[in-house]
Amino acid sequence: MMPSAFRLPPGAGVPFVLLGVGLVVAGGCGKTVTYFRAASDAGGPDLTRMGTGGMVVQGSGGSGTGGASIGGSNESGGVGGDTRAGGEGGVGGSGANGSGGQGTEGGATGGSATGGSNSGGAGTGGGGGAGTGGGGGGTVLSCAAPVPPMAGAVTDFSDWNVATQRFGSPGGIVGTIFSYAGTGSTATGAVDSVAGNLHHTATLIAGSYAGAGLSFGVCATAAAHNAVQFSITGSLGGCVLEFQAQTYSDKSTTLGGGCVAASCIFPVRSNLAISPSAITVPFEGLTGGAPKPFNAAEIVGLQWQVTNPTQTPCTVDIRVDNIKFLTQ
Repeated sequence: MMPSAFRLPPGAGVPFVLLGVGLVVAGGCGKTVTYFRAASDAGGPDLTRMGTGGMVVQGSGGSGTGGASIGGSNESGGVGGDTRAGGEGGVGGSGANGSGGQGTEGGATGGSATGGSNSGGAGTGGGGGAGTGGGGGGTVLSCAAPVPPMAGAVTDFSDWNVATQRFGSPGGIVGTIFSYAGTGSTATGAVDSVAGNLHHTATLIAGSYAGAGLSFGVCATAAAHNAVQFSITGSLGGCVLEFQAQTYSDKSTTLGGGCVAASCIFPVRSNLAISPSAITVPFEGLTGGAPKPFNAAEIVGLQWQVTNPTQTPCTVDIRVDNIKFLTQ
């Protein structure tokens, strides 16, 4: 999932370590993988939690299905475990007052939840992987019935929920945030709930990359629009900025997308500059997607990547805000 935008010379591969939202994964239960332009979420270790009055079932490593908590009679289901392949959501209690457990941030398959006898589950599928990789991964997506953003809005982070670590509201675009970095570099991505923006910091060694972004919990269609707009403030410190649109056809199937090719690459707009004014990227300016070109009817995430073309380290400190689709 992705950073899908770092371009390397032919034959050169750069392994990278994924940084989790709230959980740092260095190796974890996954394997070290070498990528070229497309990178992927390596997931994280099993993490199970006890349900109220329930029991915990341990996940089976990096490729396991995750631990699940089962609520007792008349009690709420527990929270699903985070694993490489996605935690299963807790199952609601079987009593009359049982309620569905909420799926947590999982890996490729995402969390899920089953309601108790009288109330539905609150799980919506995993958001970002336990290690946030390059592009958040979690929910198994479908673009059979994509969701149009309400009035074109993605988020200005006034809808950020600190408890669930998600943005958005029911009926619109919802999702999580993530960050990633190449080997030897570091990156963080966090929502500043006071300032109301996505704060991304990174330190890149020569020739490396890092990024942060939004992973949607639904497939969104912006086909009624022709551009995406956002604001970026801060400093690039000598690094170079680009914007990437995650599309279903170019997101690996291992991360919930539809790409089965050897190289899954997101459409990109390169060489963006920090500007006090809003930055508008026309859809026609998004190029390089593989195996398919940019398709506004199947957007599953957005990310901002920085690369270091110099021979010395560069430091990035930027804030992204007011993200929306529009018609010019």
